[in-house]
Amino acid sequence: FLVLLNRRFFVYLLFALAFLGYFIVFQPNIIYQNYYRYLYVLIPFFVLGGIVLASSERLVFRVIALVGFVVALAMNIQNATEEVPQNIRAVQDKFQVLEETANWIEENLDPTEPALVHDVGYISFATEQLFFDMVGLKSPAAVELNKRYTYKRGIWGRGEAMAEMARMTGAEVMLVSTGFNRNDLMTAPLEELGWVLEPHPNGSPPGHLAFLLIPPS
Repeated sequence: FLVLLNRRFFVYLLFALAFLGYFIVFQPNIIYQNYYRYLYVLIPFFVLGGIVLASSERLVFRVIALVGFVVALAMNIQNATEEVPQNIRAVQDKFQVLEETANWIEENLDPTEPALVHDVGYISFATEQLFFDMVGLKSPAAVELNKRYTYKRGIWGRGEAMAEMARMTGAEVMLVSTGFNRNDLMTAPLEELGWVLEPHPNGSPPGHLAFLLIPPS
């Protein structure tokens, strides 16, 4: 196992560097999202790197591996004492916001009329609302539209994908989280195509923006 691991070490290292480099250069705004979850895939590579160093015949590499392990463990223990309580409070606050959002949906939207949403998550279970998930986790048809438009043209292709979703479903309401709509990333591409996004007459639920969708004339 160690021989095989050593032979492939540089392949693993190259993948880890390429993966991390991609996010730093092209997707810097989502590295921190949901407690850095996109970087979790790199954890096994760091562990494998430690195993390679710890199995080296050279004492200096074994010492580096041991020191790295101790430092990483100490840092995680120290950070956990501060961040675990903070993260628990953050999750509790998020749950409260989602509950209030679900209540707003139940009170203000017609459950039989489709609504575009990004992203769907908890509210799909907490309400009876008919949603079309623009990400595609709940609505597989969105995946094909995102492949056709968003993947090829980025943010402006997203507008074309969203417009097609609205036409396909007949949705007249759209809900987007304020976090995902930073710098109008969700609304501007659709407006660029001539769609009018009017604020919902009953306002918006906490942490979200609710719009009435008016297609181009």
